[in-house]
Amino acid sequence: MKEQTWLVLLMALSLAGCGGGSDIGTGTPPSTTYTVSGVITPKIEGVVVSLTSASTANTAMTDVNGVYSFNGIVNDTYTVKPNHAGHTFDPAERINITVNGDVSGVSFTANPATYTISGAISGTLPADRVMVSLTGAGTTVTASAIGGAYSFTGIVNGTPYAVKPSSSAYTFVPAEATNIIANGMDVQGVNFDAKAITSGYSISGRVTQNNTGLPGVIMMLTGAANRVTDADGKYSFDGLANGDYTLTPQQQTGLTITPTSLLKVTINNSNILVNDFTALSSSGTVTRNYTLYIKSGKLIINGNGGTTLDAWGYTDVASGTPKFPGPQLSANAGDTVTVTVVNKHSIPHDFMINGVINGATNDITPILADASRTYRFTASNAGTYLYYDTLNSDINREMGLYGALIVGSADGSPQAWTHPYDFQRIWVVGEMDKPRWNDVANGPNAVTTLAYKPNYFLINGKGGFDGMKDLGTTIAGKVGQTALVRIANGGQFTHSLHFHSNHVTVLAKNGVQESSPKELDVVALRPLETVDVLFYLNQIGNYPMHVHTAQLETANGVYLNGVATLISISPK
Repeated sequence: MKEQTWLVLLMALSLAGCGGGSDIGTGTPPSTTYTVSGVITPKIEGVVVSLTSASTANTAMTDVNGVYSFNGIVNDTYTVKPNHAGHTFDPAERINITVNGDVSGVSFTANPATYTISGAISGTLPADRVMVSLTGAGTTVTASAIGGAYSFTGIVNGTPYAVKPSSSAYTFVPAEATNIIANGMDVQGVNFDAKAITSGYSISGRVTQNNTGLPGVIMMLTGAANRVTDADGKYSFDGLANGDYTLTPQQQTGLTITPTSLLKVTINNSNILVNDFTALSSSGTVTRNYTLYIKSGKLIINGNGGTTLDAWGYTDVASGTPKFPGPQLSANAGDTVTVTVVNKHSIPHDFMINGVINGATNDITPILADASRTYRFTASNAGTYLYYDTLNSDINREMGLYGALIVGSADGSPQAWTHPYDFQRIWVVGEMDKPRWNDVANGPNAVTTLAYKPNYFLINGKGGFDGMKDLGTTIAGKVGQTALVRIANGGQFTHSLHFHSNHVTVLAKNGVQESSPKELDVVALRPLETVDVLFYLNQIGNYPMHVHTAQLETANGVYLNGVATLISISPK
């Protein structure tokens, strides 16, 4: 936007040097010409004013008094329109101005442009009950809508704001978002996570392997529903009464978790944080077991331009609906992985994993309807890999049958090869052609694969409006942190991802480490490619991540509801 503004100003200055305007029309100038003039109020110097007709285009710039003038104007009907960064104008333009003599008083009122700050409340609460306050140029309070979304309008450019949710029944992370500044654009993705305040007490802790949190471990507590450890290996049982409890982790194949049980955990008017459970390899290697079910379902794109698409996808729940992209498969380098693919769809499918993995599936013979097949391989190299369906002339993949396999370091530590990081994000991008492919594939007619003109572009199965507030997609952290961003392209178009106002270091492509890592601000992924990049959070602010191909930023033509998300960097 800044580059466009400066280009307009430079053009205007050049034209002003030629006498306050230029006539691009053809032919010999008439002997009688006139003047068109007006004023911008309040007085603003440097407003670029355009004067156009069917055959000519002219520009002029206001002086210190807000006055502009076009000289040498011939008989015609014109439109006059002002433009200035940070302002809107009333009216936006004046049309049908007939020039058959001097015309004055073609004037406009300038108003400071305003923007929006928006985000969402997520968590366990009924989100329409949360009050959200905005402080900065005054104080405003709003209530989040059902689903958790909220929005403030009338935001003044360059003014720092703070957003704070409040509820007597919930706590929020973060408690308040500060120093939010609209620098010539709307600010999206100011999100909060809510947690209910319980009247009882809690027993919580963590399961680790090689000092790193171990996800997916089922934790059992007497008298309470089971919990499953999160991505950081953490679990919590809340709302507990005083008394004695037994806490037991469910053992996993290839691992021994110690202690095997805590027979007496006593709550006496306070919360209990237990020592870590530790998982050790019992056979020298770890086996990771996954089951994927192929099903037909729906993919919903929210917001302007959004729609509901017929789609096919994977789920890891036998009775569940398909996920887009497919469920994330995870392992550490050296682990054994088994993937059982169950075809619950009406047509044949197959399963492929690209990359340098010993024994990785290259068996692409069809899995018939209601049949299954188990693939077993060693995740021999750390990196990011794509799994997908190769059949049916790419129709199966376009319909949503792809996902990511993430292979971490052998010891499970947060480092990419020799590069440590604080957190990671996985982005799986793709696209869908609703009228020509998705609307046809479930019906009796064959898809014409030569006609592929996708009109929906996805990041983690979402449009950009959701992608800019999804906590698993946005990059949000503090200055000095490092994020590992793993990107996979399940689509048929090349996606060129632009980290606006920032750079990344490319560490690997398709699971192969780069011998000379490169620093880029645009990372291009061809179809079926993966890239691992390090993103250093080194400058405070909110920045978009978008695709440099304008079409891929859209949902059925609506800008920024395609492949886009938000980068938010806060002070330490």
